[in-house]
Amino acid sequence: EFRSPLLRRLLPNYELTSICIIILLLITVVFTVTTRFANRLKDHFQTLNTIAEQIKKQNLNFTPEFSNIKEFDHVISSLMDMRNALQASLRAQWHLEKTKKEQIGALAHDIKIPMTIIKGNAELLSLSPQNQEQSEYIRYILDAGQKIDQYIDQLIHLSKTEEALHIEYREGAVKPLVESVLNDTEAYIGNKSIDIVLKEQNLEGKKAVFDKQLLHRALMNIMTNAADHTPEGGRINFEAVCTADQLIFTITDSGKGFSQEGLQKAAELFYMEDKSRTSNGHYGMGLTFALRVVKLHQGDLAINNGETGGGQVQVTIPL
Repeated sequence: EFRSPLLRRLLPNYELTSICIIILLLITVVFTVTTRFANRLKDHFQTLNTIAEQIKKQNLNFTPEFSNIKEFDHVISSLMDMRNALQASLRAQWHLEKTKKEQIGALAHDIKIPMTIIKGNAELLSLSPQNQEQSEYIRYILDAGQKIDQYIDQLIHLSKTEEALHIEYREGAVKPLVESVLNDTEAYIGNKSIDIVLKEQNLEGKKAVFDKQLLHRALMNIMTNAADHTPEGGRINFEAVCTADQLIFTITDSGKGFSQEGLQKAAELFYMEDKSRTSNGHYGMGLTFALRVVKLHQGDLAINNGETGGGQVQVTIPL
């Protein structure tokens, strides 16, 4: 210590000061090393998160950067093995789906040939002399042949890939689309005693960008399904609402509604429900096509049961 009392009073104690300085230096070194190591770990964890996100999005054509840490490299290698297995699985699934669609399309085309022969011979028989019973039988054959032709056309269309189903966006008025669907549904119902109740909201003068032909076909598939599952004296509620950012169509029939299984699988290809909705000659293709069109419009299709117990299908198209 200093000999002078003044210096001892004004200047700090050397031993205590040196100990404090050493402690501060140790804290600074520990903080600096910890921060740098944490930042390195953060970068490596970010690499793992990036790989996981790419796999989640099924973007499997990427090459990750390995680190100098053995444990992280082991995790990255495991994720790459997962990516390769997923890639192989997706390729196999894509090949299987492609093969299945090609087989469905080929089978549909093959069915057309004998169906054309049956219809042609039935038409020839209708021109020959016949009694009333024979005339009814021929009419049954022609009607059934017409329905089979419709199913074959849908099969051929559904056998195409989604890329082949082109969408052409054009600006158009919403109200004429709703009116055309309503008129075509009334023509489809014919003499069947079914009321169609239209409820529209904010459609007057509204325009949107959509593919009118595809959206019309999708809505018609839903409407015809509703008509087929509505009993005599029943009602179909057709609601069309245009909000600031959405176009919403809600079709509700007065049939028996969907079962719990139907609510989950009604839009799957070839699904037919026998528990609560009679198939009535349908083969599970209408809602499948409707769902595909809605997805092409970046929209959503929801299947529910209405408040009255009938089946309800809601189509939401973002504007």
